[in-house]
Amino acid sequence: KGNLMAIDFTDESVYLVVARQKRNELEIIKMASANLPEGVVLNSEIIDPITLKNIISDLMEQHAITAKYASAKASTSFAFSPIVLL
Repeated sequence: KGNLMAIDFTDESVYLVVARQKRNELEIIKMASANLPEGVVLNSEIIDPITLKNIISDLMEQHAITAKYASAKASTSFAFSPIVLL
């Protein structure tokens, strides 16, 4: 067991939502977001993964976010990536 972090991004922003399993439900325990500099994501494709990683790491540090698992999704796509063990 551990916290699950969902990462959603658009061309303009990245959003983090952290949840934990509580019985048969997920309880949202933290949320954070940040604007992305132009060119980091273009048409839902990650162009600058280093900058995106740094922004996500900074958000996690600023909001004391920890998670054992993560899943990412571009807002205009219809499929989540597989859950990744952090």
